[in-house]
Amino acid sequence: MIDSVLVRNAGLLGGLLALAVVLGPWRARLGFPMMIGLAVVGLGLGFGLDVIALGAPLVPFPAEALFVLLLWLLMGRLTNESGGVFTGNSWGFAALFGAMLSGDQATAARLGPLAPSPKLAARLALVAGVGGLMSPIGSPARLLLRDIGPTGLLPVGLALLAWPYALERAPKGPGGRLAVTAILGVVLVLGFRPEWRLPALAFGCVSLGILAGPKAPDAALKAPGKEVAWALTVGLLVGLARTSGALAEVRVGLELLMEAAPALALVAVVLGGALLSTLAGELGAALIVVSIVEAGADPLTRPLTLALTVGLTVGVGAVRAAGVLPEARKGLIQRVFVLIVWALTL
Repeated sequence: MIDSVLVRNAGLLGGLLALAVVLGPWRARLGFPMMIGLAVVGLGLGFGLDVIALGAPLVPFPAEALFVLLLWLLMGRLTNESGGVFTGNSWGFAALFGAMLSGDQATAARLGPLAPSPKLAARLALVAGVGGLMSPIGSPARLLLRDIGPTGLLPVGLALLAWPYALERAPKGPGGRLAVTAILGVVLVLGFRPEWRLPALAFGCVSLGILAGPKAPDAALKAPGKEVAWALTVGLLVGLARTSGALAEVRVGLELLMEAAPALALVAVVLGGALLSTLAGELGAALIVVSIVEAGADPLTRPLTLALTVGLTVGVGAVRAAGVLPEARKGLIQRVFVLIVWALTL
């Protein structure tokens, strides 16, 4: 028998989270009033529907995941304030290894304005997305989703597809600093152990803050203010939706789809993950996906977790950070077709 109260609570709070996803692309324009409004409505529904009790903790609120994401965002900003990753004069390797060490969004945000043409900036953003997929700290999804399984030759194919071959002959490389690279190298090595990622990110933030000088941390903290606020807002809504049972229902639906038509389910998840990355931003999308994965007693099947991770990682987070979405549209469409073929082979 269907519990009507559970359905009502999950529908309302899950619907509010879905509304936040839809409003995601306009978060910079709508600003803090939208985020405050969503948070107030969410808390009002939570108390009104008896999903949460006054004074009780919001369990399971993704507090650790949210803190990891915020440290990751801060570390990327401090990397750019400190001079960036050193990779010589190769634009392509700067995007690939920069994303592996400091994250896809921070690398794309740094290289985009330095590139001598929008076409090169778009290519670099696409390559940075691949770098994020190849590193345990390269993107929000890879940072949070731990046992995802092997991606095979997918990153190599995506990198070759987006590599700026002729554009590599730009007159000047992106530069960078060896000291920054060394610090991030330590963070990367530690990041291969999921339980060490939080202290590794904290070490990276402190070290880069010292290296960048007294004014850089202030600039790094001010720059991503709306992104941090958005992550906090989505984190609250994710906690409410998960407490109401909405994300557990999403998980059940995904598992049933996998049993009914595995190939179709993988394609849908990859495309849905990429779309979610577009709508909500990778920070919010990663919080939602990791909560879906953890919403049951048993982990999701490895192919489904892998597809979720890849769908988010190679989305448009880096492209949006570089501000070159129109120029990168063709490359993103090509990437979708590659992902469909890859998903069908799992």
